[in-house]
Amino acid sequence: MSPLGTFSADKGTLVGGPCTYDSYPGECIATRIDENGKTRFTYKGDVQGNELKLTNNTTQKQLTLGKKVRCELKFINEGTCTPCLFSIGECDSEAWEAFRASKKP
Repeated sequence: MSPLGTFSADKGTLVGGPCTYDSYPGECIATRIDENGKTRFTYKGDVQGNELKLTNNTTQKQLTLGKKVRCELKFINEGTCTPCLFSIGECDSEAWEAFRASKKP
């Protein structure tokens, strides 16, 4: 778990935190550059005992297309920060569905 929060630039205060996340290490593979210049990537890793492949996530980082890099999928378990994120970017719909499914009793 890692504590995270967002700092408000105008007031220098912590917003939405502190938060803790469950982290799921895996590999991210850059698949394309979209029309907005963002790199789209696919995550592959084990999440709560299930091997997942989550596509179409985004990052501002410049990644080499087709190259695998280590990354983490993070699901919030405490606080009010972003509930689903990657160590290198943002979740798309498949990752959000995996997050929702992980929180069902």
